[in-house]
Amino acid sequence: MRKSYLETRDKALAMKKAGDVAQARDFALKEFAPVVDRYNAVADKMVAYQIERSEAQAAEANALIRSYRMAVVVAGVAGLALLVVLVVLVVLVVLVVLSWVLVARIRQSLSEVSGVARRIGEGDLSRPVQVSGRGEVAEMMQAMQQMQASLVRIVGEVRLSSDSIATGSSEIATGNADLSQCTEEQASNLEETAASMEELTS
Repeated sequence: MRKSYLETRDKALAMKKAGDVAQARDFALKEFAPVVDRYNAVADKMVAYQIERSEAQAAEANALIRSYRMAVVVAGVAGLALLVVLVVLVVLVVLVVLSWVLVARIRQSLSEVSGVARRIGEGDLSRPVQVSGRGEVAEMMQAMQQMQASLVRIVGEVRLSSDSIATGSSEIATGNADLSQCTEEQASNLEETAASMEELTS
């Protein structure tokens, strides 16, 4: 079509250059105008095709951009969800470890309290009760410490009383022995006096 258009145009221009204006005009109206119309129609179709193709490519590009954005959003959401899951898992692991450490410390403290109570119950008051930290277990150990101090004081008082009683008993026994000896001497003196009286009366 372009070749036909160019040939017809060149022919019309040649007629005009040759000075045959009337023939050139007649040729232009009869031959060149229809070719131009056909050429313009083809050009319009090409332009329409290019526009349609551009719109299709733009639509494809938009669809690709939307799919890419959707993929980015999905990947972001998936990454965020994975991050949340990882954070939750880390928090759970930390809580489990802390709980285990706390339970182990509580068991150890209760075992120490039980050992102190057992030792005091068996009568061993020689070792001091060590109180450390704060909380219920420390308060229990402090109560055990006070109880042991009270028991040590009571045992000391009882021992002192026992020593005083033993000393008093020893003194009483000595006094009884002295009294018994005096009684025996007085009885012997009475017997001698009675014998002397009998001799005097006979």
